[in-house]
Amino acid sequence: MFTDLLRIFFPSDCVSCRKSLFKGEHFLCSSCELLLPYRELNADLKGKLTIDHVNHVYALLNFSKKGITQSVLHEIKYKDNLKLAHHFGSMTHKLVNANYDLILPVPLHPKKERKRGYNQALELAKGLSSISSIPINKSSLKKVKHTQTQTKKNKTGRMANVLDSFECSKINASKIILIDDVVTTGSTLNECVKTIKKNNPSIEIDILCLAYASL
Repeated sequence: MFTDLLRIFFPSDCVSCRKSLFKGEHFLCSSCELLLPYRELNADLKGKLTIDHVNHVYALLNFSKKGITQSVLHEIKYKDNLKLAHHFGSMTHKLVNANYDLILPVPLHPKKERKRGYNQALELAKGLSSISSIPINKSSLKKVKHTQTQTKKNKTGRMANVLDSFECSKINASKIILIDDVVTTGSTLNECVKTIKKNNPSIEIDILCLAYASL
């Protein structure tokens, strides 16, 4: 009863349409939940992207400007909604059909992570790990070059922007899953994979993202 009273005076809002949530609704109202643009399960994005040396590239949702996915990503990335990141990270478990030794979140540059206060890819990884029990490795792959945002750059600009911006040490694993919030051209993920492979040439890599946004 006390919880219900709290909801009356301090209602939680849908992260997309901002309407008050009813009992049993979490993060999204039922209407927005039904409209989430899920991608087809096991629909491999590898052929659409410039990413070498990976087996598969998966994304849970499609992205469109001013759509529900954008609202979710914005809430996670800029509004410190870590519980939402954990929630959607756990939902990506349905795309994981193989056994992985480790989850590697795409790292932020330390300066950017300090400013934001967290790494959204790591928070998604925590959600996936909580369901799958796959451990997270957040120390081997590091971003060492502070780059500009990729948002307004074309494909060529994105590739040049992230060139040589990561470092990776030896990883004690045979198969890993690399996780990020959104993939567009795949430039950042391609650079991560290339860097991982330098010291780990035999490692198998799959990629998992919350959303796919075509350029």
